[in-house]
Amino acid sequence: MKPLKLLSLALVALSFSACQEATTNATLVDIQSIAISEKSIALYPTDKSFQASATVTYKDNTTVDATQKVDWLSSNLSLFGVSSGELKPSLLNGGDGNVTIAYKKYGDAVALHMHKLTAFHLEYPDINSSGTGSYIFKAYGDFDNNETNRSIASNIVWTLNGAVVSDVTDGVATIILSAGDANVTATMFNETNSSSPIAPVTALFTIN
Repeated sequence: MKPLKLLSLALVALSFSACQEATTNATLVDIQSIAISEKSIALYPTDKSFQASATVTYKDNTTVDATQKVDWLSSNLSLFGVSSGELKPSLLNGGDGNVTIAYKKYGDAVALHMHKLTAFHLEYPDINSSGTGSYIFKAYGDFDNNETNRSIASNIVWTLNGAVVSDVTDGVATIILSAGDANVTATMFNETNSSSPIAPVTALFTIN
């Protein structure tokens, strides 16, 4: 009878061990939902980018960041592009769209509004009195939500006559001016065919 008792005890131990293993695995609960963390998104067409995020909620109501795990989609690539939650303005000055995420059978979408640039201006040093050299040119914009003097980091094109651009980083241009006449022109969105185009801004210099 002793061998039978030993076998019975062994089976009980194995059964207990299996129950423990099953209990441990049960903490790895299934996904309940995924969602974009922002309830709505407002962008500026002259910003470099905006970082959105996504969250997974499990059935035990715990959450984890899923920004890098889900697929991100833009409803209008002419308005904005998106990759790993990073939204980048495209070529349109203002408009509306949707940002969508998807993971397996789960998904979410939020509305996106792109503010419209209504006017802009340039800021730069007193070049005429300073003489030849390298100068920093920056552009600042006004928008349809009454925000003014916002730094412009994208969708700006610099055209020069009598000057040279040595670098453009995030919309800020480093321009080299020599002696003589020169002009620096900034253009936004190339809206020449728009019903309300934004006129280019030109700065004129004469350096002796």
